[in-house]
Amino acid sequence: MTDDAENQPEFTVETPSCPSAADWQRTQNRVELPPPEIQPPDRWQFGMRDMFLTTAAIAVGLAGGNWMSAEVFVGVIGGTLIFGFLIAMVLERLDADVQRYLGIGFLIVYLTAIVSLVARKLLLG
Repeated sequence: MTDDAENQPEFTVETPSCPSAADWQRTQNRVELPPPEIQPPDRWQFGMRDMFLTTAAIAVGLAGGNWMSAEVFVGVIGGTLIFGFLIAMVLERLDADVQRYLGIGFLIVYLTAIVSLVARKLLLG
């Protein structure tokens, strides 16, 4: 074993053939760019939360007519909507985003249920 170790050439490190990092950085012309301006989102831009709310509200509005008669469902949702808005106005402790999402969600459910009711009456007679 020692004979093999003695016969191998000694390990050497050669000098690099490229410039060092410090030399390379000195040759670069760096331009300082101003930080990007953060623009507020567009008023009509939807987020994932908005899309999920819309999809869930439409699903509940369409499925509600299958859970009970469509007329009863529209009445229940309308009553819940009015009662919910009254409670929200009295409490006013909810975050503005939560109030907005609850209000928009109930309105979408209500309008979808009404459209579903009208479509069933027109198509099914």
